[in-house]
Amino acid sequence: MIASQRFRDAHIPHRVSILEEFIANRTKTSRNGFNCYIDATLITIRSLCGLLGFEIDSRRITDMGNPAEPAVKFARFAKIRSNIDSSVTITPIASETELHQIPEWKEIIISLNAANKCVAHFDEYSDLEHRATPAIVEAAARAVLRELKTRVK
Repeated sequence: MIASQRFRDAHIPHRVSILEEFIANRTKTSRNGFNCYIDATLITIRSLCGLLGFEIDSRRITDMGNPAEPAVKFARFAKIRSNIDSSVTITPIASETELHQIPEWKEIIISLNAANKCVAHFDEYSDLEHRATPAIVEAAARAVLRELKTRVK
């Protein structure tokens, strides 16, 4: 169980800093630095989307740029929530309808596809062109930061 103090003072600030660093400095670094920034950002978006209540199954998708193709799942949130102190309030995204109310939902899904198929795994999915451009990933990072601020207290 993650204690509320540690969650608020360590876990969240660490992940927020990764997204903020990408947004602020992705254009000011070397190619190697950019590769580190974008991979860390994609994985962090994936982690925080789980905290926000959803994940996607990218295994069967064929078009990495089609945000309507992967299945969005909400069931895993209960397991994530059970590992965090109950004094932390999390208002999850609980349906596709609610997810689609986020203006950047498409950018988030494209970024999750890239995280799932191109960064987190080194398998038969790794050869796909991920289509998560720096601008798409930045839009997704900004949206996740905004949702985090309103949904996690």
